[in-house]
Amino acid sequence: MGAMRLNVGFGTLEEAVRRMGAASVRVDLNIDVRRGIDPVDPIDIDLREGIELGDLSDIKSDPELGLLTYRGRQIVLHIQDHQWRIRQVLEDGATGNKVHVADCQTLQAMQLRGRYERYVATTDVSGDFHVTGQDAYGRHVEGKTRLKVCKNCLQMLNYRNYAKNKERVFHAFNWNEFFDTYRPHFARMPTRRAGVFDGAYAADWELVSGRYKEAHGFTCESCRVDLREHPRLLHVHHLDGVKTNNDWSNLRALCAVCHRDQPGHEHMHVSFQDADLIADLRWRQKLLR
Repeated sequence: MGAMRLNVGFGTLEEAVRRMGAASVRVDLNIDVRRGIDPVDPIDIDLREGIELGDLSDIKSDPELGLLTYRGRQIVLHIQDHQWRIRQVLEDGATGNKVHVADCQTLQAMQLRGRYERYVATTDVSGDFHVTGQDAYGRHVEGKTRLKVCKNCLQMLNYRNYAKNKERVFHAFNWNEFFDTYRPHFARMPTRRAGVFDGAYAADWELVSGRYKEAHGFTCESCRVDLREHPRLLHVHHLDGVKTNNDWSNLRALCAVCHRDQPGHEHMHVSFQDADLIADLRWRQKLLR
């Protein structure tokens, strides 16, 4: 049973107190009904629902084990936006991105690639994770699915003697048991909530991207090809993979070919004709060495 949250108005009572000239007394009714008296820390509510990471510095790891936690709460990280694979992932969570429980080599590699913001932190031990994406028609899709734990994390922790019983430990993994095994204590964490529309572009994306491309002379910031005569071949890429983060420091103007070559964009289709045109423009503009 989850914590009960009550929204009660006391306007009439407060007016009666004011008329009697009595002093007001502040009462904190943010109470966890399961325990009866202790206030519920808002961070516990947010972590149960999931919090989207805002910055790598918000996450700390246990110096001894490498577990990920926040203020003594053990957390797990998962990628919410599954992009074009969303339908498949909702049908079979095992095909989705793995859930991280430790500062493993996969997370460290993501950090180096500058894509750490795509992760969501949660204390939910149900095993069902909120995921989003876009189908083949560009429609936003979201739901919950049972994602699998990261094997690199299990290896790093040697959870339940994983090194000697890899497949058995992996397939028998239980989130409740895992959370009960460790009780570390840490600090700091992100602020943005999970479930945001991060799998789709912002409503003003066309205006934002258009202004950005114009400000950069319709030139690819990677290969430097000038696409003023072919503006449709110039895209605007989000460095951190979050399509709603339109801060200009997070954007790059890239030709279709350079955009396709970015991490996580292997599915992007560029026709042979468009790729050939970009190659020809690079040659004519003496960009090829």
